[in-house]
Amino acid sequence: MSFTQATTQYQSASMAAAPRYVAAPNRVVSSGSYLSGVQGVQGIRSGSLQTVASRVLTPGITTTMPRVTASQPLRASFDTSPRVLPKAATVVSKAAVPAKSAESAWKLKLGAEVPNFFCKTTTGDFMFHDFIASGPDYTLLFSHPKDFTPVCTTELGRCEVYSNEFAARGVQLIGVSCDSVEQHQAWSIDILAREQIAGAVLSFPIIADSSREIVTTLGMLDPEEKNAEGIPLPARSLMVIDKSKKIKLAIVYPATTGRNFEELVRVIDSLKMTRDLSLATPADWRQGDRCIVAPNVSTEEAQNRFEDLVIEELPSGKQYLRHVACPQADAPVSASN
Repeated sequence: MSFTQATTQYQSASMAAAPRYVAAPNRVVSSGSYLSGVQGVQGIRSGSLQTVASRVLTPGITTTMPRVTASQPLRASFDTSPRVLPKAATVVSKAAVPAKSAESAWKLKLGAEVPNFFCKTTTGDFMFHDFIASGPDYTLLFSHPKDFTPVCTTELGRCEVYSNEFAARGVQLIGVSCDSVEQHQAWSIDILAREQIAGAVLSFPIIADSSREIVTTLGMLDPEEKNAEGIPLPARSLMVIDKSKKIKLAIVYPATTGRNFEELVRVIDSLKMTRDLSLATPADWRQGDRCIVAPNVSTEEAQNRFEDLVIEELPSGKQYLRHVACPQADAPVSASN
C-alpha cells in the first residue's frame, strides 16, 4: 500500500469513527484516546489501520492530535498544540436515559373497580373479589403503616367498638397492615385489651402485606412518612366498595392523623340514603336530619315522593335549595307512584 493510499484510508477511518463520540463546546481531547503519538503514525506507515480504526475519541482530556492530508508528509503534519473540537449537537444514547419508574395501572378514584388480589389474613386466605361478593352491601377496606404502632392500635380498637354499627348498616370491615399474619394476631391481643374487650381475635380480618405489594398497587403509600430504612409507609387510606366492586368513597389521612370513625358511620348513612341520586345530604348532616332534593329531581316529583318539601327563598330568586324530611333509614328511596 502506498503512503497516499494509507493516508486516504486513515482519513476515511477517522470520519467513520466520528459519529461514535460527542464533541462539546471548548473541550479538548487527547491523543492517548485517539492516536497514540508515533505508534499511531508507525501503524499507518506500516499499512496497519487497526490502531486508528479501533480507537474512540474521549472528550474532556487535553492532548495533541495529528492533522493529515494526502499532500502533506505525515510527520510534518503532527501538531503539538492543543485543539478544541467545534461545537456539535449532544448525542445521548438510550441506555443513558433513566427508565421511567413503573406505575400501577390502577388509580384510586370514585367509580373505579378495585383490583382483585390474594389475601392472606388473620381469619383465612381468599381472593379480595370473593370477599366482596360473599359479604353485605359494602366493604370497608382500610390500611395501616405497621403493627404495634400507637395510632394504628387506637384505630383498630375503634373499628372493633364500631363493628356492630357497621354490620347494622350492611358494611363488612377488612384491614391491611405491612406485617405478617403472626404479628397481626399478636397485635390483636393488645388492641382488644386496650378497649377492655375479652378475647384474642378481632371480629374482622387483617391482611398481611409484608412486601407492601398490595398497598403499592392500591396507591396507599405516603411519600412523606418513611421508616428507618427510608421506605415510604402506607398512609391511613380507606375506601368503601359496593357489591359491584366499585369505589363509592375514598378518604386518605396522613400517617400522623387517626381516622374519625363517627364520621365514617355518618358518611355510610349518607351513601345509603343517597345511592339513587335523588337526595343529597347537607353539611354536617346526621341520620334523621333533613335532606336536600337533588337538582335532577323536579319540584313536582319531589312533592310526590317526599314529605314536607320546603323551598328556601334566596336573594337570587332561584329555587334550587329544596329540602325534605329524612326518609326512614330502612325505607328504599324510590318513586312511590
